Order: sequence, then structure tokens, then C-alpha cells
Amino acid sequence: MSVSDLAEILRLHSLWLVEDPSGQRADLSRANLLGANLWGANLRGADLRGANLSRANLWGASLWGAHLRGADLSRADLSRADLRGANLSGANLSGADLSRADLSGADLRGANLSGAKLTIELHDARCLEASCITLPKPPGWPSTRAGSRT
Repeated sequence: MSVSDLAEILRLHSLWLVEDPSGQRADLSRANLLGANLWGANLRGADLRGANLSRANLWGASLWGAHLRGADLSRADLSRADLRGANLSGANLSGADLSRADLSGADLRGANLSGAKLTIELHDARCLEASCITLPKPPGWPSTRAGSRT
């Protein structure tokens, strides 16, 4: 997808958000947005199902209520993103930066969060079957072994 096509979709989406009759909800389902710069973009309620957002810059983006089911967000920067109520079921968030992201009420069922940077708000999030494997210990954290007393 070209930068100008994406800019037009975002323009029409912003009109749709304010209920302008000339606006249109963003349909970016299955779009290839590999490495796209969507810094601060307002994608509230957008359809991004199955989209390739790997390595995309979504810092501070509004994805409130967005449909991201099955999307590839691996190694994406979602720092400070608003993902409240977003459908991230089955999404690949491996290696993604979710620092200070708001995932309140988000659907993370079946999502892959392995290697993701997680300093997030998960109030009311649904995480059944989410993959959150092997979180690294902070520097200076005491090591423990099975059967040891600490």
C-alpha cells in the first residue's frame, strides 16, 4: 500500500469518527503495513484484521475498539498506544513494545506475547490462552531454583 493511499484512508477515517457523511471507516484488513509509520494515528474502531503491522511504529496511536484479530504486530512499537477494548485475539505481538500501553478490556485470547515488553494496564482484559512465556528478570533480581528457599 502506498503512503498516499494510506494517508487518504486515514483522512476518510478521521471524518467517519466525527460522523461526517463523507467519511468512511478504515478497512485495512489484510493490508501489508510492514514497518509503517503510524505514530499517533487515530485508528479507533478501524478494521485491521489479519493486517501485517510487523515493525510498525504505532507509538501513541489510538486503537481503541480496533479489530486486530490475527494481525501480525511482531516487533511493533505500541508504546503508549490506546488499545482499550481492542480485539487482539490470535494476534502476534511477539517482541512488540507495549510500554505504557492501555489494554483495558482488550481481548488477548490466543495472542502471542512472547518476548513482548510488558509494562501495561490490563484492567478487565481477557487473556485466556494468551501466550506470555519467559519474561526476563529485571537486573539484580535474585535467581531462584526449584526447591530452593528464598
